[in-house]
Amino acid sequence: MKSLKLIPILFLGLVLVSCNMEDDTIAPTGNQRYYDELFDVEVTSNVKFGEAVQPTLLNPNNVQELFMDVYQPSDDLETEKPLILLAFGGGFVFGKKESPDIEALCNAFAKRGYACASIDYRLSPDLVLDNSIENSYEAVAKAMHDMRAAIRFFHKDASESNRFKIDPTKIYIGGVSAGAVTALHIVHLDEAEIPEEMQDYFDENGGLSGNSGNEGYSEDVAGVISLCGLLLDADIINPEVTTPIVSMHGNEDNVVPYGSGEITILNIGIEVDGSSVIHPKLDEYGITNDFYTFEGAGHTPFVMNEAYMDITINFIRDFLFQIVQ
Repeated sequence: MKSLKLIPILFLGLVLVSCNMEDDTIAPTGNQRYYDELFDVEVTSNVKFGEAVQPTLLNPNNVQELFMDVYQPSDDLETEKPLILLAFGGGFVFGKKESPDIEALCNAFAKRGYACASIDYRLSPDLVLDNSIENSYEAVAKAMHDMRAAIRFFHKDASESNRFKIDPTKIYIGGVSAGAVTALHIVHLDEAEIPEEMQDYFDENGGLSGNSGNEGYSEDVAGVISLCGLLLDADIINPEVTTPIVSMHGNEDNVVPYGSGEITILNIGIEVDGSSVIHPKLDEYGITNDFYTFEGAGHTPFVMNEAYMDITINFIRDFLFQIVQ
């Protein structure tokens, strides 16, 4: 198995964009939920969904509370909405749930009738000074644990007060860069594939599920949205895990490799598998997926660019519209 280190994510230049496959989607006519913008959006900020140990220099037992912002279509009578749960990018070193790209995605899909959540996860700024394999894996593990806690939060809410009117069979997780890496590994990293350098952290912190909150509730998800994501090795994809995946990635990305390649920033030189390797493997196994190439583009070209963001929203919209009904 390949080793993985996560490094700070830098935003690269913007260039022209094209799709790497034909889009056979037939757009619906009229105003249709999950496709057209039908609603205004109301946001419930800083909903606590968990907490976990986050050591600091002065307090090794420091506990960080975890919050999310929940976006919902206002004046909507639907009581079982699909949920899109997203995590920001930033190399596991920086970022926040109010990231403008995540806010744009959440607003776009709440207008179409989804509930959306932008989540916190514990960051690892010490990666800047200590980018060892163990520290890099710990950063990924912490984010996985926190995203799993958010998934469990909504399963718990649906089984109790159903405050957010979620259909727990239609939870789609994902994110940008580090957020996408987190979601992909939640779905495809199992006990048998845990890297040696990651094993001790999982053993000491609740296994794959972690202990960030809402223990005992389901972690089932219905799909993954990967924007410039990667797997430490595409061979960990389990053909029996048929969770649909939609990805978008620039083929000139020199932060998160588009194909099999090295993470070269800070001269780390670790081999990983990007989206163009992941999706042929999904095709081989007959797993529902779609993949868009930002032709000639670097990392996260949709950040701070409305035209690219529109393309991103529309491609995800078309994919989800086929499976969410």
